[in-house]
Amino acid sequence: MSNYQVLARKWRPQTFTDLVGQDHIAGTLVNAIRSGRVGHAYLFVGTRGIGKTTSARIFAKALNCEAMTAEGNPCLACQNCLEIGSGASMDVIEIDGASNNSVDDIRRIRDNVVYAPTRCRFKIYIIDEVHMLSTQAWNALLKTLEEPPAHVKFLFATTEAHKVLPTIISRCQRFDLKRISQKAISERLGDICKAEKVVVETAALNAVARAANGGMRDALSILDQLIAFRSGSASIGEADVLEVFGLTSQAELLQVLAAMLNSDAQELLFRLDRLSREAKNLDQLYSDLVGIARSLLIVACSPRNAAAILEVDGSEFELISRLAGQADAGVVQRLADGLLNHESKLKSALNKRATLELTLLRVMRDAQAVQLDEVLRRLARLRQSGSDPVLEAEVGAPQRQRIALDLPEAPAYPAAEQKKNLI
Repeated sequence: MSNYQVLARKWRPQTFTDLVGQDHIAGTLVNAIRSGRVGHAYLFVGTRGIGKTTSARIFAKALNCEAMTAEGNPCLACQNCLEIGSGASMDVIEIDGASNNSVDDIRRIRDNVVYAPTRCRFKIYIIDEVHMLSTQAWNALLKTLEEPPAHVKFLFATTEAHKVLPTIISRCQRFDLKRISQKAISERLGDICKAEKVVVETAALNAVARAANGGMRDALSILDQLIAFRSGSASIGEADVLEVFGLTSQAELLQVLAAMLNSDAQELLFRLDRLSREAKNLDQLYSDLVGIARSLLIVACSPRNAAAILEVDGSEFELISRLAGQADAGVVQRLADGLLNHESKLKSALNKRATLELTLLRVMRDAQAVQLDEVLRRLARLRQSGSDPVLEAEVGAPQRQRIALDLPEAPAYPAAEQKKNLI
């Protein structure tokens, strides 16, 4: 049996330079070490898998490194770095706040902080999921946290900072880690695939990055599963990602939105039926539709800055721009607003397919409805021109040109299947 190590552990960042998308954290910590302005307590806040505990570990190594590099990174070669990296250091203690949250657990920490480190410069306590500590446990640590011995540093990590007592936060330097952009995740995954000698298409990497929702650890776990799924294959494509995780391609999402912008209920229901038959994750599908609608709105409202704002590659941005160029900006805005307003409905629905169909039909109808301000403007123009004979025709909804994306059309159902659907 091979001692295989999952990618999320194998490629866990070991230096500040390796941290993806957290330059503001890395720069501040490096400058603090160089200037000798290192605080006694730090709180790392952010969603899962974006580098909270990893940042704490790198910081612990840098504080105790015997030969820090010119860039401010730990050398990873001295005995302290090796022991901390392997979890064998007696001076860097990692604690899980979820399972060590009692007063007795914290009292043990409080009693041990008085002892000097055995080898390192600092004795460091890294407490993960620190929001799980009880109020009594925090109160037991409060005085020690405010005035710890000079050789002790506390590094906390949490996904729910609002659950941490304000009296604790006020005694820490707080660092909020950013959600990692899709582009940064995709580029990092590309570098890892090259090192692992795995061929993965760019479109597949983009799909993985989109599914990871800003978390590098999630992205690496997805990539690991894909490599196992396509073991022995020449390469991994976007279709593999979509099949394994029930995701929807950008092209299919744009086709759904194009049908809604065209107010084509028949086309919309056909697209949704096809995606449902392919066992797509409908919750994720709706969330992705919200994201695409947002992208369309940004391109429509700010075409010059849209490329810098959106987290998509060149080919995807071209398709979004093409659709936005054909759509009415007001309709796009009402479409995005309607999708956002009904997002919670799908999450709590028992029949998700029916709820999705009815919700999208309603959002489409409301977005395409004639707006009162538009009718009033037309009435004002008609009164000024005195063209009452054409009043009824002019007040009606304007006829817009049908939107066409020039994407490959989905194959029609076989005749036998169509007949079965009608029964």
